[in-house]
Amino acid sequence: MTINRELFFKEAQEKIKEELNTTDQKIILYSLISEKLPKNVNELFEQIRIITDLKYPTLDQYLTIEEYCNFLLDNSLEKMNTDKKKEIEKIISGEISITFDQNEQKLVNNFSKNILDLIVLKNDLDLEISNLLKENYPNFYLIATPKIAAKMLQISGSIKRLAKMPSSTIQLLGSEKSFFKALKLSKNTPKYGVLYNHEILFDLNKKNKAKMARMIANKISIAVKSDLNKNNVSADLYEKIIRKKEELLNLQKKWIIMILKNLILDSGNYYTTDLNTKKKRFWDPNRSKICAGLKKGINMLPITADSKVLYLGSAEGYTISYISDLADNGVVIGVDISPISTQKFYLLCKERNNLLPILASANEPDSYKHLIDFKVDVIIQDVAQKNQVEILKKNADVYLKEGGFVILSLKTTAISQGKTENIINKEVEKFGKDFNIVEKKRLDPFEKKHILIIGKKK
Repeated sequence: MTINRELFFKEAQEKIKEELNTTDQKIILYSLISEKLPKNVNELFEQIRIITDLKYPTLDQYLTIEEYCNFLLDNSLEKMNTDKKKEIEKIISGEISITFDQNEQKLVNNFSKNILDLIVLKNDLDLEISNLLKENYPNFYLIATPKIAAKMLQISGSIKRLAKMPSSTIQLLGSEKSFFKALKLSKNTPKYGVLYNHEILFDLNKKNKAKMARMIANKISIAVKSDLNKNNVSADLYEKIIRKKEELLNLQKKWIIMILKNLILDSGNYYTTDLNTKKKRFWDPNRSKICAGLKKGINMLPITADSKVLYLGSAEGYTISYISDLADNGVVIGVDISPISTQKFYLLCKERNNLLPILASANEPDSYKHLIDFKVDVIIQDVAQKNQVEILKKNADVYLKEGGFVILSLKTTAISQGKTENIINKEVEKFGKDFNIVEKKRLDPFEKKHILIIGKKK
């Protein structure tokens, strides 16, 4: 038997070159690099903020990363298109800031330049991906959008493999781990993968998102096959998608006004009416345990427009700012032990006339007794320590009025690494000695191993 090795190598070499030189493979390679860059940019930005937050606390809330780094390099706001210049000028005025020496400023400048270089590189890659898709796969480009199209090519491996997939598989691309985990645990399977990030789905509720994802997947299947056959059907496909979305939106309730003043439920999401601008603000359940409780079905939030609220564990002020919106005619006091967090919260309080900061340990309620000479209607306990219930009780004994309400965000891992249910049962029993339980909800998947408990003082 004679084997012609040269023939094997020659044919393999030709096919490898042919495959790697196709447009879809270039898109996949560029996309793999591009999707890693935001993580690198964010990691560097977090590092630089360890230093710059001491001089410019909360500045990152008003500027993009790119604007922030450009400001650090030239110390000027002239080139920035922002309507928050007054707020920024307050931050950079140095009221509660430190100054940098020459070496620190040099370090900050080097950091900023590296971050800006990475941002430019990502923008260039994204533009190249978009151009390649638009020129070679116009139907796929319009229906899927460039970012999702590139990710689908990554997962499938090539445009030809994607074209062979049924629309039901395309709909779930990117959710493979969740899909098989759901099957293993006999739970509901996911309704979409990377399509979840499609701009068409953003303002639809959960049920309609699934319906729309199914339709988009079907149109992507047609679009990819049409691109391979050099037929341009993108306008017709896109029109059908838009028409379907309009039908679904008409079926959704436009607004539901809650009993609570200034709390709005719209398309399954919660918003408050901003204390200052009077515009609606999105309340993110992934960042706020109280909002997570609302999303999980809490029916009673004991905060009115005139409420006096003591918030333990105010941190930098995300959740407490929404409580400030709800109690717009009342007063909301935030207590936190961290000077870095309170530095940022202090600036937020300057902007909101019903918000007040206290730098102290919630474990020692007597240490701020000279500041609070009245009883409050509600105490919110968001300090993740082993004695969470005890901290709440101590403050309630000093500050909560008779018949007042408490809201406890209980983090079980801060108490023990044991079984979650056992910890919850023990802490709920402890809570029940001083407060009547009104409602309680587990906060998964927004906050794992957390439970929100609402109670009334006995």
